[in-house]
Amino acid sequence: INAALCLPLLPLLCSFGSIWAQKRLGNARFPLDPSIHTGKLANGIAYYIVEDKSSPGEVVVQYITRSGAANDKSPEAAHILEHILARKSSDIPINNHIINAVTRPDATYYRYQLGSAEGQVMEALMTFRKWMDQKANISNGVFSTEKSVVREEYRMKAFRNPAEAELMEFFFQGSMVPKQKMKRDMELTTVAHVMDFYRRWYHPRYSAVTIVGDVKRSDAEKWIKQTFAGLAAGSVSEANSVAMV
Repeated sequence: INAALCLPLLPLLCSFGSIWAQKRLGNARFPLDPSIHTGKLANGIAYYIVEDKSSPGEVVVQYITRSGAANDKSPEAAHILEHILARKSSDIPINNHIINAVTRPDATYYRYQLGSAEGQVMEALMTFRKWMDQKANISNGVFSTEKSVVREEYRMKAFRNPAEAELMEFFFQGSMVPKQKMKRDMELTTVAHVMDFYRRWYHPRYSAVTIVGDVKRSDAEKWIKQTFAGLAAGSVSEANSVAMV
């Protein structure tokens, strides 16, 4: 995808990435780029839209839940769930789509690179709706496979970039599950732990959707409201969370 298409996302991603800093700064807020159109549905879903014609026929659709590794009750439950949902998304009948996903301490991101046709964008949005409607099912086989992938990711990361591994261990000091404990105890995490994390956090009240690219803002906003407006907000997790910007 054209790098220019991703540029409008930078202020948005910085805003999400700054949630931890905002908590430390009290009520301070970082303003969004004026090209970003934003809104919030009654059930709590925040949405962000950027109409960008620099890459004709291309759209990036993203789902964010403001829950991540720092919210884990069991080692790597958030990360394993991210792998499972991203893998299951490959079953969606979207032609030539590309998906990438990442788990951060305070959020989890799922990103689709699509064509700009309404059908493709709606397929991605309907996938997000299914997740937030608590319709995802996780088999033991898929769980075991993706748990092995996560284990290998950490092995390779520690081998290729030991400085980053040490930095992450430092970052997680004082959190619910320190990073070094995650590495040691990940084998204790079961499919039931992952489903518990999913049920606690994948609700509209903790979610955001972004659409960026060759799409009319009015169309994108209509599709978002059409897809998600009927969802219930979901229960409030007992874990600490912060408001979307």
